[in-house]
Amino acid sequence: MVITCWVFALDALRHLIDGEFDKAEELAQEVLEIGTRTGNALATVTYGGTLFWARFHQDRLHEIVEFLPGTSPMPALAATVACGYAMVGRLDDARQILGPIEAVGLDRFPRDQGWLAGLLDLAIVYSHLKDEDRAPELLQVLAETDDRLVGVPGSWLGPVDYYRGLLCETTGDLRSGLETRWSANRS
Repeated sequence: MVITCWVFALDALRHLIDGEFDKAEELAQEVLEIGTRTGNALATVTYGGTLFWARFHQDRLHEIVEFLPGTSPMPALAATVACGYAMVGRLDDARQILGPIEAVGLDRFPRDQGWLAGLLDLAIVYSHLKDEDRAPELLQVLAETDDRLVGVPGSWLGPVDYYRGLLCETTGDLRSGLETRWSANRS
């Protein structure tokens, strides 16, 4: 059953990438049902992630932001929650969630399966907050991630360069930001 759960999760991710959001949500629902029956706790994260990113790409994140947890002990998930709040204009809520993450330092962000996705979520947050102080630190951490595409079950973020571009623009380096985002769109 665990393998079946992940087959559905990866299929949902494929549909998310292809822009087939209804199908992605349908498969994520299957993941949730299988995971609930088998006790797979990650099924809930996969379901929530698929729903979050489907709404993100549909420009409908405001529909589910009220269901986001206030925070999470998992830094990558906390970064996603902060991202959701920032994207719907709840900047104070986003800042509040960032506190514990930033207290530890971005260079110590846990390198688990959500590491890179969480860092890219932070790039979105820093862009919305116009945080010129934190953006260079995150750019430094992302320096080792050249030419990667980021997707984990439940989340599709695309090329890292797009987020580097956001961070460059946040620091005021508009030329590098636009060039980097342009190259990301061509990958």
